[in-house]
Amino acid sequence: MNFIKIRFFHFLLLFPVLLHGLNENKLKDQNSNWIQEILAGQKYGCWKTLDRNGKEVILEGERIACDINENKIISEFGLENIAYMFATTSKSTHIELIKKHPSILLLPSMWLIFFKMLFSRKNYTDLLQDGYIEEITDIYNQKNDYQIYLFTVSELDQDGDKSLLGSIMFYIKNNYEYGSAEPFHLFVKPEAQGRGLSKILMSGILKLLPQTEKFVFDVASTNRVAINIYEKFGAKKCSGGIYNLSYEYVIADHPEIKDFIDGFKEF
Repeated sequence: MNFIKIRFFHFLLLFPVLLHGLNENKLKDQNSNWIQEILAGQKYGCWKTLDRNGKEVILEGERIACDINENKIISEFGLENIAYMFATTSKSTHIELIKKHPSILLLPSMWLIFFKMLFSRKNYTDLLQDGYIEEITDIYNQKNDYQIYLFTVSELDQDGDKSLLGSIMFYIKNNYEYGSAEPFHLFVKPEAQGRGLSKILMSGILKLLPQTEKFVFDVASTNRVAINIYEKFGAKKCSGGIYNLSYEYVIADHPEIKDFIDGFKEF
């Protein structure tokens, strides 16, 4: 009888550990299912829709493949061109932020950038461009543990060629909850801003990956431009510190987004 009591006591002590292990395994299974669905899902899509001014724009999206030749968007616009547009647009935004919040220059991350510029003998635009390209090439070299979706918005010029207006990436990491995606590297050319293109880009993942349940964002607390975009989109702050804030956008809480993407027609 004492033996049974001792074993029962051991079970009570170990039960929380066992339960945690079961929950952890369940989470791993959910993550695995999420990645499997992504890999088995639609890889590329192209749609046309109207911007805020009623002008037709083209939205394209694709999951970046390990084979560079399989990536339609990058083949069409060129990785260096997309990266350069991101770098120049981001640099302008960062300069405005520093003007409004000079204390940003005291952040450790800024000192790291200064050292990189010093030792690499590259300017800030080059570093931003190199970082963007590295995100994509890591996929080719299979160095990362996540999937990347790339979306672009463009319009046809007088010659009928696509003119790139903006772009966004979505990360889906192996340890993310089922249905979670992280928007990243969002940019819209200055002359195309104010047309609602950020919302079009942010919504695109729901056309290509409709199982998406929520967006998760991490943003510097001083980056009011990005924060304004996220909050205008409908994201809610879920945590934050001195330097970084976390936002969340749960699709189920915003049924209007479904109506919005119904206006995206295959192109």
